[in-house]
Amino acid sequence: MENEIVEFNIEAGTIVFEPNVVNLKKAVELSKTIIVTDLRDRTQLEAVKRSRIDLRAMEIKIEDKGKELRANAVTYSKKVISEVAELKKITEPEIERLKDIEEEIKYTAIMDLRKADLPRRLEILAKIGDDIEKSDDELLTIDNEEFIAYVNERTANKNEKDRIENERIANEAQEKIDKERIALDDQRREIEKEEESKKQKEEYAKQAKEFADNLKIQEEKDKIMKEKEEKRKLSRKTAFIKFLSDNGQTEENKDQFFQKVESDRVILYKKVAEFNL
Repeated sequence: MENEIVEFNIEAGTIVFEPNVVNLKKAVELSKTIIVTDLRDRTQLEAVKRSRIDLRAMEIKIEDKGKELRANAVTYSKKVISEVAELKKITEPEIERLKDIEEEIKYTAIMDLRKADLPRRLEILAKIGDDIEKSDDELLTIDNEEFIAYVNERTANKNEKDRIENERIANEAQEKIDKERIALDDQRREIEKEEESKKQKEEYAKQAKEFADNLKIQEEKDKIMKEKEEKRKLSRKTAFIKFLSDNGQTEENKDQFFQKVESDRVILYKKVAEFNL
């Protein structure tokens, strides 16, 4: 688009700008022929940028001329401002359209970079190991600083979760150890109790056996002593019967005899005679 010299003429109270309405409309119509088919095509990007800059340059000429006219002719100030606004109404929509295209191009470039970086972001998030799902579309909406903050937040949450889980596992392990220790202590005491009971039973059995053995021995001794005593008594009885017989006492005349028993002897008396009074 060729740069044009701005001329200012005042004819019968009419303000004349150059570029004028016709030239501005031609420039806008020419810019509208610029169609972007590939947001990554630098040639098309440069064409959009160049057209916007040229249109803006025409606006600047008009604005500058307007300032000049306002400075030289205060009475025309309002009319100049109004005319400038009217003229800018012609160019502003196209400038905004071109700006939107440029913004779309910038956004597309940013999205391309983020898509290229997406595998790295996914790998970083996977290494956290918190099993949180975040879609690709969601990740593409955040910039690098936001992503770093997001990773730090999830990492801190995962570390805290791991700390709590590890503490829980450690407590459960300690509780298990304590229970096992208590169970072992109880088992040990039970074994000691059983061993003590076994020892007592064995001691009781030993004492009972010794008592039974002693009782048996004593019974044998008593039996022997009893047999000896019985033999002795039988022997004494036989000797006593012989003593009585030797001294004339029989079953037929035993009423004629009298026995006096002392501590260590028996004295036999015989009836000699009887006198009736």
